[in-house]
Amino acid sequence: MNDTNHTQDESAQKAFEEYFEKASRNDAEAQFKLGNCYRLGRGVAQNEK
Repeated sequence: MNDTNHTQDESAQKAFEEYFEKASRNDAEAQFKLGNCYRLGRGVAQNEK
């Protein structure tokens, strides 16, 4: 993995954490973005099954 991918992974993880926190407070936009994180597998562990 090169530094660019590592930086993107860290950035995606930070965004996911931020969206998760805001979504838990009923922020509709954050809930939408969190759903996209799950859908696209960004910032979350992926299930290879």
